[in-house]
Amino acid sequence: MESKRPGTRRPTPASDRVGLPTSGDEQLRFLAESMPQMIFTSLADGRTDYMNQQWAEFSGITLDQLRDAGRSQIIHPDDSKETLRHWKRVLKTGKTFSIEHRLRRHDGEYRWHITRARAMRDIQGHIIKWFGSSTDIHDSKMALQRAHQMSVRALTLTKQREELLERNAFKDEFISLASHQLRTPATVVKQYLHLILDGYVGTLSPALEEMVRRANTSNERQIEIVDDLLRVARLDAGKVKLARKRTNIVPLVNEVLNEHLSIFEEREQTTTITYTKPGISAVIDPSRIKMVIENLVDNASKYSPHGTHILIIVEKKKNAVSISVKDEGVGIEKKDLPKLFRKFSRLPNALSISVGGTGLGLYWAKRIVELHGGSITVRSTKTKGSTFTVTLLASASK
Repeated sequence: MESKRPGTRRPTPASDRVGLPTSGDEQLRFLAESMPQMIFTSLADGRTDYMNQQWAEFSGITLDQLRDAGRSQIIHPDDSKETLRHWKRVLKTGKTFSIEHRLRRHDGEYRWHITRARAMRDIQGHIIKWFGSSTDIHDSKMALQRAHQMSVRALTLTKQREELLERNAFKDEFISLASHQLRTPATVVKQYLHLILDGYVGTLSPALEEMVRRANTSNERQIEIVDDLLRVARLDAGKVKLARKRTNIVPLVNEVLNEHLSIFEEREQTTTITYTKPGISAVIDPSRIKMVIENLVDNASKYSPHGTHILIIVEKKKNAVSISVKDEGVGIEKKDLPKLFRKFSRLPNALSISVGGTGLGLYWAKRIVELHGGSITVRSTKTKGSTFTVTLLASASK
């Protein structure tokens, strides 16, 4: 009978250990079956002699079928030729086999794998076996491809943006230069036309006076267009600097209405200004905000029939001031609202041809209001009029 010393145990023989393979080959097979990768071994001549169960689970084909017909049956047709060529080459050279190719899954989807194999050699250096694996890299490869595509797209967009900025700068420079060159002769023509109309060259016949007046009207229109182009060119070039000061909005609106009085009378239009209190002020560039109001009031008058009414509402709202210009004009269709503040945009309506315009006024007005840290919005219904609202901060924005 054996005696046992305290604290010691008799070693359990390897053959008695539950679940532990007893041979080296069985241990390697157990290891291969436990791995998530698809493992295979091949003889020195390249013939496959073992594949783990993961091959059958991935492909939906039995291991016997895979061994009989070869693993090439699940390789993508576009990758098959290169895979076989590379495999034959390493069988001759003994170098490590490594290739990325697509393998067909049991649901028919081809997924990218990286397949590697290394040669096991005997003591003389002769190849006796190949050990290999195929690892699914599809998700990471797709992510890399998407990242590359995004990078290429970003570079393309950057290049396009630089080209657009260059073209835009050239365009703005051209518009500015051309506008200056156009304005000078137009101003000279204006002076001479006014001298003629004021009688400095004698009395004109009614027919001749009418022709000169029409010429003067056309010349004034040309100067107005040139001025619009110059204003927008300076704005787009970032050359507009605001001269802010605290300004009472109500007198500013009244100035605009008084300056347009003759136009309102000609069109038989009436106006009303309402305000919550006489002293509604904001820190603004008064000359430029006045031009914004002029633009809105002028549009309300131009795009409204004779005999209609224009309402201007000035309100104080917490730390903001709003100026709303409401007309009874032709209105704007909902689909056209996004185009309203675009450069050179003129919307078709019953009065657009007769009143003319450059399509720059609202673009310029919106940009000026935004420079103040404010906003300009519009509500409109076709044939029932429009309401344009400018909102400005009561104190200067940072």
